[in-house]
Amino acid sequence: MGSVGDVAFRAFTPGLSIATLYLAGTFFVNFYHGLSWRRTQSLSSPTFLSLFFSIL
Repeated sequence: MGSVGDVAFRAFTPGLSIATLYLAGTFFVNFYHGLSWRRTQSLSSPTFLSLFFSIL
């Protein structure tokens, strides 16, 4: 049996790995959703140039 620090390290490391993978996965999902939202917003809202050319 190892020391208390060794046991604590062995218990902490898998939890940290799972948390890192979860946060990385949710970051990329949220990033994709943000890009999709941004694209739909830019397609549905008129830009300055489209308003300018619609006046002409």
